Amino acid sequence: MATVVRGPAWSRKGLDVVGGAYPLRVERHLGRLVDGLLPGLISTTTHARSYALHALVWAEAAERGLELAEAIELLRRCEVVLAGVTLQHASHIAWIPAPHGGIPIKRYIDEVGRLGVTDLAGSGQQRYSPNAWGFGGAYIGSELRLGLVGSTRPPTAGPRADLAALRESLGMIVELAAEDTLDLATLVALPELCACAAGGCADGAWLRSVFVNPDPLDGFEEADRARRETARLLGRVLAGGSPTPESPLDMFSRALAFGDFVVTDPVASSLQIAQAWRGAILRSYSVGAWRRIWSWLVGRLGEPVTLGALADELAAALPDVTVAAMISDLPPRIGNGVLLPAEQDLRSANESPDPLTEVQLLALGALRLDDLDGRALSAFAGRADDDDLGPRWFRAQLDARSNDRLQDFGRWLAEMMVLRAQRVALTKMDFNRSTGRFWIPSRIRERAGLISRLSLEGWAEVALRIDTFSSVLSGCGAIERSDDGEWKVTEAGEDVLA
Repeated sequence: MATVVRGPAWSRKGLDVVGGAYPLRVERHLGRLVDGLLPGLISTTTHARSYALHALVWAEAAERGLELAEAIELLRRCEVVLAGVTLQHASHIAWIPAPHGGIPIKRYIDEVGRLGVTDLAGSGQQRYSPNAWGFGGAYIGSELRLGLVGSTRPPTAGPRADLAALRESLGMIVELAAEDTLDLATLVALPELCACAAGGCADGAWLRSVFVNPDPLDGFEEADRARRETARLLGRVLAGGSPTPESPLDMFSRALAFGDFVVTDPVASSLQIAQAWRGAILRSYSVGAWRRIWSWLVGRLGEPVTLGALADELAAALPDVTVAAMISDLPPRIGNGVLLPAEQDLRSANESPDPLTEVQLLALGALRLDDLDGRALSAFAGRADDDDLGPRWFRAQLDARSNDRLQDFGRWLAEMMVLRAQRVALTKMDFNRSTGRFWIPSRIRERAGLISRLSLEGWAEVALRIDTFSSVLSGCGAIERSDDGEWKVTEAGEDVLA
């Protein structure tokens, strides 16, 4: 029998307000852009060998005729074994990330003195992952886009799965996964199964081909081309070296966004994707500025305050100058015909949220519309109809308020951002049938004219995925880090990056 709710009767139970992601929705264009520039990776798919293991497990499950639950159990058990071997590998390569599920698995080993495959892969408190699919759920979308697995449930081997290479390299993991427990001596004796060992094994060569130079496959051409061109750009950047040890992401971002690398390097100048990466990296500074200034505002809500009082706090954190004066004091954007690292200089001077720095970065982004053209401009600016507080929108606000005091501009910004965050949260509101309550994903709420916070807001950068890609490329032996911290392309990497 249907229940009819008349009027606002449901409001007596109240609203469940919980923290939500992307409170201002300023990330959508950049997210779409990066997904097209580096498809097949997301920020959590950092292990090259996990791609190989999952492809083998799903193929093995299909060969055995396993149902979904049985296939998932096999996957979980294999992930536990891979992590267990990796934790016991005395010569583990330092720059390969710790294994997925490594913390609870190490805790179990330290307490019990062996690897409890059944215990850790099960559903009890000792489990290595609370996710039903283990870490396979995080990878499955990427593995589909790479052609490593099929789209059935459970997944099957994909058109690019080299089962001979996978079984040669990782078949022992599937065998060991059938055991309830494994002693540490067994794990120590199998360093070739470590997450860092793929580079010298058959699955590493296969992975290098898949990620960097795959054989043509119908339906995968566009994604393959973007990923390969990005890999070639990264290889060229690393080949140029760095005066000080830097991460591949930092080296890539600096080289592609600023200076003349994109026009003087023979490889970069031949790839249009280089200009698209320039636009994406520059846009990331603006997105990061919005996220930091919002985090700063939420951080002021130690006690409930009115919207006006919160806006006054942002105003007080800005200097008493005009908007035009703030713009005139920005660092130079162009010198000798190339883009100068104005954004990088501002950000490095204030990594944590700082209102003036964030407003300056937003202003720099708005002015970059004059510095870019072609694919770099279209990648940077996005569509004209995007409602994501992009550079065009901010440029219009600066033009309209150039004679205003910067503090008044900051007061308006704060009020606008709070109201926007409330609208965004309401668009995500949903009804929880099990509790009979509505929930709103938001870290702030308004009651009786006062705004309060439920939790602090983070300000992590939107992932450009270059760090993830670098992790995967190092995991399969295409790049490596020297003892002094310098990254370089390996001999095996040169073969596929040519």
